[in-house]
Amino acid sequence: MPVPPPIAVRLVPHDPRWADRAAAETARLVANMGDSIVRLHHIRSTPIPGIAARPILDLLPEVHDLAVLGQAAPVLRRAGYDAWGEAGIPGRRYMTRDHPATGARLGARARERPVG
Repeated sequence: MPVPPPIAVRLVPHDPRWADRAAAETARLVANMGDSIVRLHHIRSTPIPGIAARPILDLLPEVHDLAVLGQAAPVLRRAGYDAWGEAGIPGRRYMTRDHPATGARLGARARERPVG
């Protein structure tokens, strides 16, 4: 499977709008995938106020089964995401969305234990 294009490392001052953009992207993903997403985390540097960060939202969705993401690939493509498979990390599925406001990247992992 091809690998995603490299991302230029460019740090910018913290933008308080990142939290709102991550929440909006989370809502968009849940709207597209429903209860397939157990939980979605906004990770890396953009959720931390006061530090410089790359202006790219890193989101980590937890799903019950990674096969769900394979089944959802057409829906996620229509939502603007490109799928990259494991992209070098076994047990994850990596997706990117090239969007000027979010530049979102998903590194999805399956939840190890059933919710209950």
